[in-house]
Amino acid sequence: MNLKYIPENIFLVGGTVRDFLLEKKINDFDFVLKTHENDFQDDASKFLKKNFNKTGFLIGKVYPPTMRVVLRTGEHIDITLMIGDFREDALRRDFTINAIYSDLNFKRIIDPLNGKHDIVNKKIRITSDKSFSDDPLRLLRAVRFLGQLDDFTISKDTYNQILNNKKLIIKVSVERIREELEKIFLTEKRFILLKHLQKTGLLFEIFPEMKLINGLEQKKFHKYDTLNHSLNILKYIKDNFSNEDKIIYSYVALFHDLGKSEDSCTHMKHSVELAKKILSRLKIPKRLYRTILDIIENHMRILQISLNKIKENTLKKLIFYHYDIIDYLINFAIMESYTKYGDNSKILEVCNRLKVLKKYYETKKELFETVSGKNLLKLGIEQGSIIGEILTEIKYQIFRDDLKNQEDIFKRLDEIIKQKRVF
Repeated sequence: MNLKYIPENIFLVGGTVRDFLLEKKINDFDFVLKTHENDFQDDASKFLKKNFNKTGFLIGKVYPPTMRVVLRTGEHIDITLMIGDFREDALRRDFTINAIYSDLNFKRIIDPLNGKHDIVNKKIRITSDKSFSDDPLRLLRAVRFLGQLDDFTISKDTYNQILNNKKLIIKVSVERIREELEKIFLTEKRFILLKHLQKTGLLFEIFPEMKLINGLEQKKFHKYDTLNHSLNILKYIKDNFSNEDKIIYSYVALFHDLGKSEDSCTHMKHSVELAKKILSRLKIPKRLYRTILDIIENHMRILQISLNKIKENTLKKLIFYHYDIIDYLINFAIMESYTKYGDNSKILEVCNRLKVLKKYYETKKELFETVSGKNLLKLGIEQGSIIGEILTEIKYQIFRDDLKNQEDIFKRLDEIIKQKRVF
């Protein structure tokens, strides 16, 4: 970072200095500005303008105030007002490893709470006994740092503080909780971190519904009780999945079997109802909300097909009516199969055949497009739900190879129109 303007009253702090000391890549830069509160906005704007040619913006109505700019590279530059001297300011921060200060050239390190010692010993330790009560989200952040920082552990005193303060997490806004959870979902260590949330009880404070499946035994082909089965699926979320898909699969893994607390045979319906309440509470974006619920509602279909004689028409029906989520159903079925006893070759066979048929379905799209609602209106079908029903029927017959060209399609349409006129 090449700075043109370097005032004496501004310092690097937090993750920036921590990552420098750990010799990790620095993605975001955090500064603290020692100035009078009335001068903060002008001084911070001047620093940002001269170095980044941006004036920045204040983040919400928080204290101490913070100004931010977002660079074209996606990096964040944050400047926060320093409160008191270095020690007083450090005590307001979350963990000692994030309470180390440096000049802008990393030549002078200021370490009021001995954070360097905790970095060397790979310990996550709160800055004071009030750290969690000042901001209960830090309860989740402590666990998340276990996934972000290699081989770090939470100090015994801090771990005990988490146990004693876990109920405070419900005071945090759902948006902040969701953001922190989804950061956990994006780490390779998501399974280990969720196990920490289970062990500390934070998982049950955030999702009290999960108490219902904690220790709930399952049928003999399961390796784990219901909750641990759900958590173990997290191990099999692939690194090459998109971030959005990692989040979707994580929520599905956690909630897909919640309904087993009521009825293990028809648990999908109950799981969907419980998941609806949780996802609504978390204010999940609508598109993800719908996708997650659709996967949960249909997550047993591939297993059910694999338990019987595998018929091509059954596979085609699954693809046709669930095309938008078929990749999710395939991947989730494979991930879930790894958490159970027994031979999963039948499930893998179904999944491989579905992948082939999905590609075949996509070759039919051109024929699908030859018939539309406008076509049906012109042919005399009255406007209404019947149009959608006919289109679905026609397209399904195209996919099954019952209708192989436009002539077949419109011949079938004529037959349907005549039937409708008869009735």
